[in-house]
Amino acid sequence: MVENYWLLSIGNLDLGQSILLRFIQFAAGVEAITSEILQMSKRTTRHHEVPRWLLRNFRVVNSDLIWLAIKDRRQIKRISVSNTFVRCDRNTRIDFTGVDGRRLTATRSDQDEKILSDFDDRMARVARSFLSRANSILQKQAILTEIFPKFEVEMVKRLIVAQGRRTRESQDRIRLTCGTAPLYLDLFEARAKELGHVLPPRGELENDPSVTMLLSQLAQNERANFASGNDPILQKKELEFLRGCGLHVAILEKDSTPLLIGSHGLTIAPTDHGEQAWLPLAPNVAITLTAIPNSCSIGIYPASFADEQNRSAFQMSKMIAGNSEPVIQDLVSSSAN
Repeated sequence: MVENYWLLSIGNLDLGQSILLRFIQFAAGVEAITSEILQMSKRTTRHHEVPRWLLRNFRVVNSDLIWLAIKDRRQIKRISVSNTFVRCDRNTRIDFTGVDGRRLTATRSDQDEKILSDFDDRMARVARSFLSRANSILQKQAILTEIFPKFEVEMVKRLIVAQGRRTRESQDRIRLTCGTAPLYLDLFEARAKELGHVLPPRGELENDPSVTMLLSQLAQNERANFASGNDPILQKKELEFLRGCGLHVAILEKDSTPLLIGSHGLTIAPTDHGEQAWLPLAPNVAITLTAIPNSCSIGIYPASFADEQNRSAFQMSKMIAGNSEPVIQDLVSSSAN
């Protein structure tokens, strides 16, 4: 359900005039001086694919540490939340500017990461209030359907979609950049023809290291832009999609197995009607979208729900984290059998 509207916006590619010019210079052998500014003042380079405020909900009690399993190494360790699910330049984009049509400068920018950071700041405040209300339901032993303000419900719905866009593993799952290189080449060739440039045959372009590098940079920009949601068409489709959705909150019974969170971000669990995407919000709370607009439902779930969610997170993710080493160890051990 979460992925459907994304697929409609993948073709909305950034084809600025300066990028087209750079492609033509590479492919047609036009003399050009291109410089790259690798650093900007105060540009962030360490990017969390799962936001730190969310990871802190899963840390070991009274510490800033979290248990982490790296699946392919079968390694479990306790590390700082600040070092969890973080990758250098994951949301860095490369912007091109030209001077007199001859000189091009490629500048690395953290524009998309700043957009995510601003969203994280606002979402962290909402989530604290939301989780406090969810925990009060367990304390009162009563489900109050009006306990969550509409503003919080709408923000949390946005969080599910935003987290699904954010991780590289989730982007790869929906094949975000698969097949876009030929599309870029088609568009570049058409534009070069309009400008009166004759390009080499397609085979030569595909084997040109400069063209390969440019296509890689464009793919990186596409990933960063998609992660931040900084695109008017994507934003419009996202709002339209969410207007048709409701929210369901799963709260675990007391003393249940704690939920974990994977580097994929969302967990995809099988249901009688297909698959359902969930986002673990805390060791005892998970959220999902429903097909009932303007609704917010709440359910109390047994430990078996957490077990199913954790198996799904482990299966889909390269890494998994949480506040319980035994639960993580059981998943790692069972995967070896």
